[in-house]
Amino acid sequence: MDTSYLSHAELNWSVRLKIVQGIAEGLGYLHTKLASSHLPHGNLKSSNVFLSDGSEPLLSECGLRPLISPPTLAQALFGYKAPEAAQHGVSPMCDVYCLGIIVLEILTGKKS
Repeated sequence: MDTSYLSHAELNWSVRLKIVQGIAEGLGYLHTKLASSHLPHGNLKSSNVFLSDGSEPLLSECGLRPLISPPTLAQALFGYKAPEAAQHGVSPMCDVYCLGIIVLEILTGKKS
């Protein structure tokens, strides 16, 4: 998450909750409204989440999956490796795993 202009102390609990909810809503949109394209985010990590001036999260690097050759897909995309990614490939469930890591980073203020 690009918080270069904010310190962790400046992120009060309501702002943190707003960020987590916004990321979850963005993933929900990708997984439901764009489900027909079978395109999970595939590279969700805190450095791919930017904050607007109003602390609204903006997801970046969405939709890169079709541009990467299948044999290197699992290695190339994941910032946080979901345990099942190596066996089953990139899926929406891997995005949920990565969201969990981001939530932990937001709660603790430490990057994994």
